[in-house]
Amino acid sequence: MSYLINNKNQRIAYKMVEGREPGIVFIHGLKSDMNGLKALSIQKYAKKNHLSFLRFDCRGNGKSDGKFEDFSVSEWKEDIILIIDKLTKGPQILIGSSLGGWLMMLAAKARPKKIAGLIGLAATTDFGDDYYNSLDTKNKNEIKKKGITKISSSGFSYFLKSRFFVEATKN
Repeated sequence: MSYLINNKNQRIAYKMVEGREPGIVFIHGLKSDMNGLKALSIQKYAKKNHLSFLRFDCRGNGKSDGKFEDFSVSEWKEDIILIIDKLTKGPQILIGSSLGGWLMMLAAKARPKKIAGLIGLAATTDFGDDYYNSLDTKNKNEIKKKGITKISSSGFSYFLKSRFFVEATKN
């Protein structure tokens, strides 16, 4: 594992496989990381086809610095752009899973000349309103009153701040 240091002296964990262009960059989903089955399967494909491949953990996820609830869409978008700018060469195919699909679109908009293609895997693009509306009343009230709520899903839980929902719709 390697680390890219951003301008705030925070570490972004990544793993890279050297290969030919176009390269592939995998962007994980909400409360996920670079070690999921999708990322590893795509890495296997990239190696077999001699393509460069890069997977990483957005800040607050996996092995990257920070607590999950302290980051949101704008910081994760910064992470992807930094990864593209500093670690890739030539055109890239961005593959985004779930929230990573929304983030890949934001990154492609910011760096259109570096992007050869986009692939969404169950991509949740521009999802902020739908996600907020799916929350129960208790979560919505906590967000309004405290600015943060605990989300429990599929046997694990995490915290989301109100700005997460604001940024998920405005970016």
